[in-house]
Order: sequence, then C-alpha cells, then structure tokens
Amino acid sequence: ALQDESGLDEKLRSIGNEVSISSRNILLLTTVDLKASLKRLEEHLHIVACKKYREIYKKVKRTRDRVPRTVKKLQVRCHFKMGFYAELYNDQILALSHYKS
Repeated sequence: ALQDESGLDEKLRSIGNEVSISSRNILLLTTVDLKASLKRLEEHLHIVACKKYREIYKKVKRTRDRVPRTVKKLQVRCHFKMGFYAELYNDQILALSHYKS
C-alpha cells in the first residue's frame, strides 16, 4: 500500500505539472479511507475559506479608512462587515471589538 501511495504521489505531481497546478493544490480523495479523505477535504476547504474571508476583511478595512468619519452610517456598516468577516475566520475577539465600536 505504501508503494502504491508513492507511485500515486508521483503521478499526481506529473499531472499537476502538465496542467500548471502546484501539487499542494491537488487533493487526493480515496475510497479506501473515505472518512480520512473527507476530513482532509474539510480541513483544506476551511483553510481556503479563512484566507478568502481575511482578504475580504482587509478590503472592507481599506474601504472604511477612505470613508469620512462624519458619515456615521457607512462607518457602522463597515465595522459590522469587518466584525462579520472576522467571525467567519474565527477571530472572535476582533469581531467583538468591531461589533462594540
């Protein structure tokens, strides 16, 4: 089984090189150990989602920095969005600070 895995890893790397995809972006799901494969998929998707939510958080923060402080409704909206996205990428302390401001 270990020999098959090393051959499979090499095959995946080869396929990835042919289509210009990094091997770290290829996730192998097997039916041999379906629970472990699904757990790896879940972990991978969680990491990707958290990165995306951080990117969106930073974008909203840049937008908030351009909004004049006299426009309270937009400031409140930006703080709410920032709190929401911080909560999605599991930073509850940061989210709470935005909800309170």
